[in-house]
Amino acid sequence: METKAVVLFLLSILALQLTQELDNTYELIDVVNNKKTSWSARANFPNSTTDDLKKMIRQKLGFFTKDETGTIYHKLKYYENIPKFFDAREQWPECESIISYVRDQGSCASSWAITPAAVMSDRLCIESKGKELIHISDEDLITCCKSCSDFENTCDGGMHHKVWEYWRDYGIVSGGGHDSMTGCKPTSSSTFLNGTSPHCVKRCTNPYFNATANYTQEKYFGEIIYKVPKREKQIQIEIMTQGPVAAVMAVFEDFFFYEHGVYKHVTGKFVGTHVVKILGWGEGEKDKYWLAANTWGNQWGKLKGIFHTLRYNFHAGVGMEVRAGRKNAELSNKENIVNSSVSVQVNRNLLFASLFGLCIIVIVILIEEY
Repeated sequence: METKAVVLFLLSILALQLTQELDNTYELIDVVNNKKTSWSARANFPNSTTDDLKKMIRQKLGFFTKDETGTIYHKLKYYENIPKFFDAREQWPECESIISYVRDQGSCASSWAITPAAVMSDRLCIESKGKELIHISDEDLITCCKSCSDFENTCDGGMHHKVWEYWRDYGIVSGGGHDSMTGCKPTSSSTFLNGTSPHCVKRCTNPYFNATANYTQEKYFGEIIYKVPKREKQIQIEIMTQGPVAAVMAVFEDFFFYEHGVYKHVTGKFVGTHVVKILGWGEGEKDKYWLAANTWGNQWGKLKGIFHTLRYNFHAGVGMEVRAGRKNAELSNKENIVNSSVSVQVNRNLLFASLFGLCIIVIVILIEEY
């Protein structure tokens, strides 16, 4: 009887603690809505406490690392009239289905991989003028990019600048979201449901994908990776000329409960850092904003994973670091790159192919001479 009493007592304490956490969650929502600020809040994940939600941001992004990735600067004299409103989905309608797709990290804290993969997908489509309608696999990154994370379980966090290097140097296969059965390597149940990254498998894991597909031949590469200057116009020009970008932002507790409007931090503690996709911008009645996509699925927010966040002074850290890449390394005369010797590299497959071709030429010349 004493043991039963102790168990009941402990369960009652646990229930009380859970109730208090849920109460705090709804208190936070009430604070935002009662202040009648530029946005409204709601319970996007009704069955989750604030502490549960914080696990989605537990990653180490490493955005203060001193990597030597080059920075592309756009020459502002060519872009005097930047529009008040811009939406990449409308600018490139042939790629609307790719750009509009909101990814869901599930139980895996992997925005460091998911958002760059989404941006790569958008840009491959844009550069190919709608011919390459594929989703770059975040599962391939989470499981096989060992340099991207210091954790054995990469669902505990990673460094998004390493993702871009991996795309350039090793390439990434295609793959849709969990249960999508699209692409070579879609998101696995282990990653999405359990928050545990499986071991790297260098083959297509989707049984419905091309049975004769060669994993290495299915890879997509970027020839150039770079930072975008932390300046509003530079980011705008990059998006309107090349496509969406990946941006680091600071997350506060109230961000979990965003419904609609222009987000600005109102209440709640700083939780951590997160990577989101900026696909445009606009202006509300009072505030200028970035148009961005989150990685928490289409159940988050009224716009199904899309949100507006205050553009002024890079509020909430949106834009504290912005990165992108391209399939084609050729730059226009309207831009230049600083530290290009590090950022622009030919991917390894192309390098080996070039060396092999050079060897053949040398052999042919030697045969002719003798």
